[in-house]
Amino acid sequence: MVLLAQGCLLGGGSPEAFSGSDSVVLSLDSIPVEVMHRNPDLQTARWTIESARTRKLQAGRLSNPSLQTIFQDNTRNSERAIGFGLQQAFPVTARLKLEKSVAHHQILEAEAEVASVVRQRTESALELGVHLLGNQLRQVVLDDQIQLADELTSFLKVQSRQGEISPLDATHASLLAGELRQKLRPLRLRSRLLKSELRGLLGLTPAVGLVMDGTLSPMGLPTASEIHFEKLPEMRLLHRKIHTAEETLKLERANRVDDFKLGLVHQWSREEDVPIGIEAERQYGLQLSVPLPFWNRNEGRIGEVLSELSRLESSVEALKIAILNQVDAAYTAMVEHLAAYREITEQLIPGRLAYQEELEASFRQGLISFEALIKARERMLDLRFSEAEALESFHASRVKYLSASGAFSNTQLNENEKKTE
Repeated sequence: MVLLAQGCLLGGGSPEAFSGSDSVVLSLDSIPVEVMHRNPDLQTARWTIESARTRKLQAGRLSNPSLQTIFQDNTRNSERAIGFGLQQAFPVTARLKLEKSVAHHQILEAEAEVASVVRQRTESALELGVHLLGNQLRQVVLDDQIQLADELTSFLKVQSRQGEISPLDATHASLLAGELRQKLRPLRLRSRLLKSELRGLLGLTPAVGLVMDGTLSPMGLPTASEIHFEKLPEMRLLHRKIHTAEETLKLERANRVDDFKLGLVHQWSREEDVPIGIEAERQYGLQLSVPLPFWNRNEGRIGEVLSELSRLESSVEALKIAILNQVDAAYTAMVEHLAAYREITEQLIPGRLAYQEELEASFRQGLISFEALIKARERMLDLRFSEAEALESFHASRVKYLSASGAFSNTQLNENEKKTE
């Protein structure tokens, strides 16, 4: 699944990599698919689609007919009557058809709502994945510095035993190596916290091990293109709501006229006809009930739907403005982070490496103090951390940019994979 194409690709392995039945190995490529299948919020949200589908089964049906009975008995003579009737209500408007149409649009609205949740959860999970990889990169940098510090400590101890340097320098180097190891603690804690958040998005328990595989690769800016508003789930959801409101308005206008009622009556009776006597009679009848729209014309409900429709239509432009600003902010952040990353990797770090090599050579010759060498290594560590931060921030901004600009749609991942260059 290629969501971060043109550079945000993965390679290599994680320093924490392991495998087992109680572990899940993730990469930036696999996170969207895992979210689709595991996220508990999505599992819950999908029931809204099922609810909408079951509502459609009920929509557009005639009301049940009613059975009427009549029994009359004259206590003064043997006259009596008994009858049965069947009454059915029929709409004279297109109410039933409109009910089915509203129910159909509600299904589409529910699907768009789920797609919006998918995009939000996928974006959050990808950001967490990027932060995890960035944090792992910092740990690798710090491990390298710790290894160099240990090597320097060993070298200084040998020099100290030979009487070439003061024992205090070897002690100082050992203390610095221990201090560097202490800096690993907050990084490891941050990894655990990020993994806890990611487990929540994937519906995993704390007992399940989580491994973030891969590395953050240097990359160029994505090509700025026209924003695909129609691909954004939030925009599709808003349009679905507008279509539902339009159909609901038609339905409420159709509801201004109540149903007509048509009834069929069959009655048997015994009546006294003087001077003939008791006679049996059978009667058939047809009843028609026509509602009169005097007091209720459904104005309140129609006005409510009209107001909601106006609100939704005005929200379209507001959403477009919000999306444009999100895209602009993410792209601006990418430009800044990429510029910082290139300056660090192409200018500052090479210069610092050359300077540090000269310092180390001078230190071995006894030309500079140990403090100058330590400060140079501290500056190098700061630069490496800044490099990792710029790379991590760039990829996090890229995730936001691709998500906000509609470069990928979480409801059609496979299709967009084919279209992504």
